[in-house]
Amino acid sequence: MWIIAGAMLLAMPLAARASAQVLTTSLREDLTTTDPSAYLGLTGSRLLGLVYEGLSAVTPEGRIMPALATRWEVFEQGRLWRFHLRPGVRFHSGRPLTVADVQRSVEAVLASRSPGIGVLALSKLEGARAFTDGRAERLAGFTPLDALSFELRFTEPVGTFAHHPLLIFDSGAEREGGAGWFAHQSGGTGPFRLDGWTRGREVTLSANPDHWGGAPPVTGLRFRLLPDVETALRLFDTGTLDFVSVPESALRRVLADPVYRERAVATPRAQVRYLGLNQSLYPPFRDRRVRAAIAHALDRAAVAQGLYGGAAHAAAGLVSPGVGGHTDGVLDRPYRPDEARRLLAEAGYPEGRGLPPVELTAPESARDEAAYYADQLRRVLGLPVRVRTLERAAFGSAANAATLGMFLSGWTADYPDALTYLEPMWHSRSPYNQSCWRDETVDRWIDEAVGTVDDAARHRLSQAIEQRLLEEAAAVPLPVPMNVLLRHASAAAVAVDPFGFLSVGPRRRGP
Repeated sequence: MWIIAGAMLLAMPLAARASAQVLTTSLREDLTTTDPSAYLGLTGSRLLGLVYEGLSAVTPEGRIMPALATRWEVFEQGRLWRFHLRPGVRFHSGRPLTVADVQRSVEAVLASRSPGIGVLALSKLEGARAFTDGRAERLAGFTPLDALSFELRFTEPVGTFAHHPLLIFDSGAEREGGAGWFAHQSGGTGPFRLDGWTRGREVTLSANPDHWGGAPPVTGLRFRLLPDVETALRLFDTGTLDFVSVPESALRRVLADPVYRERAVATPRAQVRYLGLNQSLYPPFRDRRVRAAIAHALDRAAVAQGLYGGAAHAAAGLVSPGVGGHTDGVLDRPYRPDEARRLLAEAGYPEGRGLPPVELTAPESARDEAAYYADQLRRVLGLPVRVRTLERAAFGSAANAATLGMFLSGWTADYPDALTYLEPMWHSRSPYNQSCWRDETVDRWIDEAVGTVDDAARHRLSQAIEQRLLEEAAAVPLPVPMNVLLRHASAAAVAVDPFGFLSVGPRRRGP
């Protein structure tokens, strides 16, 4: 067990804590690992994104900006990328950042066989298969040029590689600490150091005063594991917690309280949610008219207001606002129950007659939303549907195994480009294609977009892909709640960006 910095904070009065500039907040879920090469999940990415950095970063507006790399060049239509590292950057250990650290970080991610989205791009590096299979000791597609420059060669064009998340860690820490080094030292370059993690209790970070972008405006952050939202809100009320992220299940109640509303900061979420319709498991979904009828039968605006207190947008598309390639002009199927009934009857199922029973499966946290949709589908269409909920991990496993006929799902953007949604969710060969959607045209356009370096051309392709998916009613877009943060004046520097990452103080921009 680590020594936990700031363990006496609970006993300190608010004024003393404020002067110490250590901010305390809550976590609803614990970390699963502190290994920067592993799949971190939403909680891990949120916390360790303050500790570890990548070659690039994302502005709050969704644009790519330099981070550990000051610039990059692309050759051979996206098959060759050359990066130039920022000079003078040091890890928390004091060691300087070098190309060797980047190379070891890339190799560690590949060796971990992490399910993270970044592996989709890294697996296209030359020699990646030989390296992960143990037939090669080094990665052939990584070429050091000097201490601060290197090249990556891919087997096919990868037009958005600079957008992909890749955390760089201190390879010296790994050599000294051996396997599991990340459990007893902080190996990043970020604005905060990882001081300690007591599993099931708390995580503590301390400010890195030597960060290349400037020291954070606070001296530390403490994350207490508090799964119960009521407990977290009570501690926020007393000033024990400086800021709290409001879970979507509590948005309506929290935002109805004028005291909380004054302290709330809302940020649109770079996420899409959808009702998945698996044609391979429920034959009526093979008819586009049935899929379109379901889209017209759902009053999504009522869900945005009723469940989330208006802190949500009733999305029409399958690409969220704020990422490259999004368009406001996508096809929408608003709530039109008469049109829904007409389409269903045209497909041969008047008033739902002849439709076999179907389960609507959702994560436990989305029980209320799933119940509302099921009720509407029964009333408007006569669809014989019942709701089944699963614990979050079990739901994810079942969805990724494509064993669900109708389900509530979603995808949080990993990088600010429409392909962050389109490639994993809708390409027929993707392991994350939960609906088993098959469309040769969509596959061809996605492959072309993945290899397109020019942003404008890639975005045009992405818009065409999204339009085709919506015309075919491949899925029903659902409301997306906003990120809502309650904060006291002590936490005025804290914000959450659309991608769910915490920032403390202004981000450095430019080279």
